Amino acid sequence: MRRRWLATFVLLVPIFGWCASDVRVDAKQCAIIAAVNPDLAIHHCTLAINSGQLPDALLADTFYRRASLFLVRRDYDGAIADFDAVIRISPQNANAYNDRGEAWRLKRDYDRAMADYDEAIRIYPRHALAYYNRALLWQSKNEYDKVIADCNAAIRIVASASAGGVTDSTRPTSVQYLDKVSAERVARIYFVRGGAWYDKKDYDQAIADYNEAIRINPREAGFYVVRGTAWYRKADYDHAIADYSKAIELNPQNPLAYSVRGDTWRRKGDRDRAIADYDEAIRLDSKDAQAYSVRGDTWYLKGDRDQAIADYDEAIRLNPKDAQSHNRLAWLLATSPAPQSRNGKRAVELAQRACELTAWKRAAYLDTLAAAHAEAGNFVEAIRWQEKALGFAEFLKSSGEAARMRLELYRQEKPYRESP
Repeated sequence: MRRRWLATFVLLVPIFGWCASDVRVDAKQCAIIAAVNPDLAIHHCTLAINSGQLPDALLADTFYRRASLFLVRRDYDGAIADFDAVIRISPQNANAYNDRGEAWRLKRDYDRAMADYDEAIRIYPRHALAYYNRALLWQSKNEYDKVIADCNAAIRIVASASAGGVTDSTRPTSVQYLDKVSAERVARIYFVRGGAWYDKKDYDQAIADYNEAIRINPREAGFYVVRGTAWYRKADYDHAIADYSKAIELNPQNPLAYSVRGDTWRRKGDRDRAIADYDEAIRLDSKDAQAYSVRGDTWYLKGDRDQAIADYDEAIRLNPKDAQSHNRLAWLLATSPAPQSRNGKRAVELAQRACELTAWKRAAYLDTLAAAHAEAGNFVEAIRWQEKALGFAEFLKSSGEAARMRLELYRQEKPYRESP
């Protein structure tokens, strides 16, 4: 036992003894143990930085490494301060600008993040990661064309580097090759560009990008979920279900995959399978208000209004700002053909809250409020809100005939009832 302890001591002395007195070794330890013991790595970085004995190049590198550790630990202010130091020492360090931009983005200071990504790209126009990170920023601003443009640039750079087309002698080499990124990151670039195409409602282009992301990284469950959603938007429900099922196979603990597959089964008219998937989504995440809400919709379609009411109530309890669940429960309580399910007073309260949550700008919710007032016996208010709903041109176009029929009922002091 003593011999083993002595051997361990001999191994530890170089790290905790001699290294502490040699600033260059501190700087080295800062680099090599970062993945194993970040706290100890930060300690060594700090010793080396505070010594005042490092040459500028090594000092900048040590600040950079400590900044990167701070970034991983979500100490964004510490990271920014260290990246500032790197840039003071080495103003042409494109990596420092890019990574400081990441810290600003994570702090939600998007203007400063954008400025840093721009500067990284100005210094080194082949900085694929800066283009990708800037694309993420454009994504948060819903600037989809700019997302696509930056992803295009990143993909071109990576393709050129992979083909051996990089001959630029100005490429920075202090920390990493900026025009070469991991296969996983390349897949993410296609994923982000696919998301921009999806948001532009170009589902074919989105699917093409998701295909490429999956080809590169076929084990990422999330890629199948988003491709399935694109298929869903194209009304190709069989492909959507196949993708959601693959996502579940890869990650059976993902409640979202079950929930969206449930949506697709419901769209195909298979309500029992839909409810089974919603049940599993809720089992995995019992605080998912949306899963309760859509399961409530499905119970409603099956004619089980008591189950629907219970699910809408739970959705509202979990998310009191869920306007849709407020509206749907109000409609059910106001218009159910089953007397035991109706409650005019509560329907009015729920419908009014749905309208408040949407700033009184949803005609369908005003239509529900009118039905609730009719069930409560207040036909003057029912008529007033039904007329307001019919004042919305889009609602008049899509639902005008049925809404006018309800208005006529209210004028006759009759509430509206749905068919059994």
